[in-house]
Amino acid sequence: MSHTRGLLEAGLGRSVDDVSVGGAEGTDAVSVEAQGRLRLIIPWAGDARLPIAAQSVVSKERFRAGPSR
Repeated sequence: MSHTRGLLEAGLGRSVDDVSVGGAEGTDAVSVEAQGRLRLIIPWAGDARLPIAAQSVVSKERFRAGPSR
């Protein structure tokens, strides 16, 4: 999860301080999710925060044997 956290910080800067990152690995797929509150950069909004949630699920690559000859 440290790589995911690094990507978030590189893209959004310090505004991701209140965002948590988690993940899970199954037999066929890997999932990563992030949720929390993102600080707005609008000066007149004060300390307003926008709720965010995202999830990504990717199938694992696997070898499939072809037909035998």
